[in-house]
Amino acid sequence: MLKTYLRIHLVQAEPMTRGEYNTHRGWSPPAGEDQTERGYHVVYPDGYESWCPKFEFERQGFQIQSENAITKRDIDAFRAIGTQTATKIGKKTTLVSRTYSTGIEDYATSSCVDPANFDLDTGAMFAAQKLDDRLWMFLGWALAWALNGVCQKFSDD
Repeated sequence: MLKTYLRIHLVQAEPMTRGEYNTHRGWSPPAGEDQTERGYHVVYPDGYESWCPKFEFERQGFQIQSENAITKRDIDAFRAIGTQTATKIGKKTTLVSRTYSTGIEDYATSSCVDPANFDLDTGAMFAAQKLDDRLWMFLGWALAWALNGVCQKFSDD
């Protein structure tokens, strides 16, 4: 019986049409396949190779700059494919709401001591830094999973 699994992989990939992939593998194109379909040649750490349609690959994958670290450039790129708003709440607090491309919503606040000193842009800068710090943690966690796998200590066999 099929069960559901959440998997995270670190892969190498390059843009390649279905036809280019078939040629790369030395295969004759199967009848009825669109050889011009855009996609990616994907190579897994164990050397396994596959081809994935462009839409599906880009929906599931996020390009990072290093094979073993999350960089500021990665954080900036991930943040850029989401949305962020800053709102004043009360007399001296800024609420920053960020929705990532994954659909996850995250929130952070920043407050000044004296309402006379309130500045939405300054408050947004400090609240957004809190969100960036969490994003470092979340993306680092995902990368660690991809690099190290998941150690299962029990089974229901």
